[in-house]
Amino acid sequence: MTPTPKKKVDELIESINEMILNGLNNDRIEEIIADAEKLKIQGKSSDSYTVRGMIAALRGDANETDRLFTAALHIGGRNPATLSNYAAALCNLGKHTASTRIIDEALALDGNNLTYIKQAIKFHLVAFDIEATRKLLKRCETLGQPIQDFKMEIEMTTNEAMLAEHNAAWQDAASRIELASGVLHKLNFNSRKRKIFPFDGILLYEFQLDADIDTIAQVESAISDAIAEMPYSPVDNFLCITCSAL
Repeated sequence: MTPTPKKKVDELIESINEMILNGLNNDRIEEIIADAEKLKIQGKSSDSYTVRGMIAALRGDANETDRLFTAALHIGGRNPATLSNYAAALCNLGKHTASTRIIDEALALDGNNLTYIKQAIKFHLVAFDIEATRKLLKRCETLGQPIQDFKMEIEMTTNEAMLAEHNAAWQDAASRIELASGVLHKLNFNSRKRKIFPFDGILLYEFQLDADIDTIAQVESAISDAIAEMPYSPVDNFLCITCSAL
């Protein structure tokens, strides 16, 4: 049986996702933008706006990402595929609360789609929403596709214990990571790799940046100053956001 060829929009999004993992390629970005314009000329405006929205997120432009995906959803309707891509773009921007809300909307429309369920697991986990993550893992089991990931289980158990010990809400943890991500984007940094691990009674959330030590110290200071202006939360007793060199 001949496999169904990939749609052009899916090929372009795959290329964008590769750059999220491996770093920006400005020549490839321009090629993708040109291809997105061709989609628009072909009458596939929703796909075009989706691709451009993913590029905007890759560049760290949250406002443009929202504008383009709003246009895509207005033209193509609130279909699960576009919502899934929107959620991925928001997660890449560090807007984790919004990302979970959008992927949950996609699941409400196509609840047995394993691709969306696995995305939702990832997005809820990085947002510290452990209860929702466990429910989604249970849904995979119900569908006969259990996920056994030892590292994920350790992360869930650690984060869950920290939140419970300090009587803290996952939304407060997510809001601080979102703020830190926003600071990075304003300073023209896009962290491709992040680590989270317990250390001496606290939880370290580490952005890994392509920068020298002095620049990293300045970025950490900017993040710390921004978080200090937020209203106090019990999360502040254990969540420490840091940066390191790639």
